[in-house]
Amino acid sequence: AAYNALCYTVVWDIPMPASRMGNHAFKSRGWTAVSPQNMHLDVFGVMYTPHLYKLGVYLNKDSLKRVAILMYRSCGQMMDPFGSQGEQLQHTNFAQHGNMSNIYKFRGGYAEGWTVFWITAHFLNAAADFMEIDPELLK
Repeated sequence: AAYNALCYTVVWDIPMPASRMGNHAFKSRGWTAVSPQNMHLDVFGVMYTPHLYKLGVYLNKDSLKRVAILMYRSCGQMMDPFGSQGEQLQHTNFAQHGNMSNIYKFRGGYAEGWTVFWITAHFLNAAADFMEIDPELLK
């Protein structure tokens, strides 16, 4: 199941054009793609990072532990100081609807106005789980 979930994890930093994400020096490594159909990145992977880390401990696989920490740290980089983060980070020139007159406007943008707090809640839950595993992990 873990390897299936990791199929949706980006393993390299996708270059971003001059854009909101490009201006923030956004790094895509460790983010999760929503699905093959919905071509944007999302932070849902942060929910299972503590479990992935534990699996790495149980199986004695440092690679699983490293990717779990990478995912946790990477997916929080767009969170603002108030704990909010936009959604649907566009890493491609594809969209399913909207103004399609210039597809190059998609890549590097995200739904900044759609700030949801489930992201913060999942980070806090994951942080609490990591603190139970080993408080040194998040330093």
